[in-house]
Amino acid sequence: MSARSQEDILYRDELTSLAGLESVQIHYTLTRSQPDGWTGFTRRVDDEMLAAIGPAPAEQPRAFVCGRTPFVERTADVLVGLGHNPLAIRTEGFGPTGGSTR
Repeated sequence: MSARSQEDILYRDELTSLAGLESVQIHYTLTRSQPDGWTGFTRRVDDEMLAAIGPAPAEQPRAFVCGRTPFVERTADVLVGLGHNPLAIRTEGFGPTGGSTR
């Protein structure tokens, strides 16, 4: 989970409840501000981070990537570049809300 600050973590309560499941791993990176004592990542998601925290491609994991479309596309590309099966990567991208005021 990538967020600008701890306050910006979406679905924090839901993610915390999932973190107790054996088959679920949740890692956080806070890109702009971190609370005192923060031990998580402090940068944008990158290939080194995904290689360090994710299961190896040989384990044939499923990956779910959700966020702004550029983030989703970049993260999925990195996973494929690390050797993950593209068919095992599920994505959901979104952009800014709103539209034409015509």
